[in-house]
Amino acid sequence: MVLMKMHEIVEAYLGSTVKNAIVTVPAYFNNSQHQATKDASVIAGLNTMRIITEYSMTTAIARRISSFFDLGGGTFGVSLVTIEEGIFEVKATTRDTHLGGEDFD
Repeated sequence: MVLMKMHEIVEAYLGSTVKNAIVTVPAYFNNSQHQATKDASVIAGLNTMRIITEYSMTTAIARRISSFFDLGGGTFGVSLVTIEEGIFEVKATTRDTHLGGEDFD
């Protein structure tokens, strides 16, 4: 399992126990896939505090943005993040897997 291996790698790198995680997933993941990811994280020994889209988190880190929209071809995601002293805190995130750029003229 990928999450289990990543959990081991992170704990070895940090030299401490990791219990909580924010997991990123592709924007096209639906609710069932989000739930499967949460279930996999429990099996890996993690408490998944949030699941957010991978593109959104990468953009936030690179641009130090505190709120952003991800309007993909077939998905729409919104996340609010605070970034202070190198700490990223996800305040809220939501998505619609049936609304996206292809739905706009």
